[in-house]
Amino acid sequence: HHLKVLNLSGNKMTNAGVFFLAGALRVNQSLKKLDLELTGVSAEEAFALASALYINHSLKQLNLRGTGLSDERASELAHLLCGGHHLKVLNLSGNKMSDAGVFFLAGALSVNKSPEKLELSFSGITDEGVCALAGALRVNQSLEKLDLELTGISAEGASALASALYINHSLKQLNLRGTGLSEEKAFELADLLSGKHYLKVLNLCRNKMTDAGFFILAGALRVNQCLEKLDLKETY
Repeated sequence: HHLKVLNLSGNKMTNAGVFFLAGALRVNQSLKKLDLELTGVSAEEAFALASALYINHSLKQLNLRGTGLSDERASELAHLLCGGHHLKVLNLSGNKMSDAGVFFLAGALSVNKSPEKLELSFSGITDEGVCALAGALRVNQSLEKLDLELTGISAEGASALASALYINHSLKQLNLRGTGLSEEKAFELADLLSGKHYLKVLNLCRNKMTDAGFFILAGALRVNQCLEKLDLKETY
């Protein structure tokens, strides 16, 4: 069968159902996108899926948003990516993942050049995890979108990201909505935008910015020739 997209999101999948799916992925070479958002995939089931993907080379998009994925399971996905799997889109938002899980993923991004989109919003990531991702961005030149909405980023994490993006030329979309960024960090992002970076979409909604922050961003936009969308809704 030549099924390319399978959406099972929001369904109550049983243990047997997930294992059957994992078995099918071992032989299927047509499926491109698998959506398991909010299906309650357990740790054991996530391991079975990850194991199947060592053999499957067709899947390009995997959505595990809100499945309760832990740091341990994130490490298994990272090993999968380190093994050279060609996943291009990985959504791990809304999971029980901390900086420890992100360290594994950052290591994978440093060696795997396939991922183009990584979503980690609504997770327990702090500056330590963001700094690890920033380190990966210094060498990874494939990732085009990074979503860190509502994660615990402060001054240290924002500085690391801004510094990494002076070197990285692949990232086109960065979502920092509701991350608690201060006006000081907006200045650093403005310096980045004033340079030769290739960001096209920057989301800074629901962050702490005053008029001074807006003025410095406006100055950066006068010289920036790449940014196509800047979202500043609900800034205060």
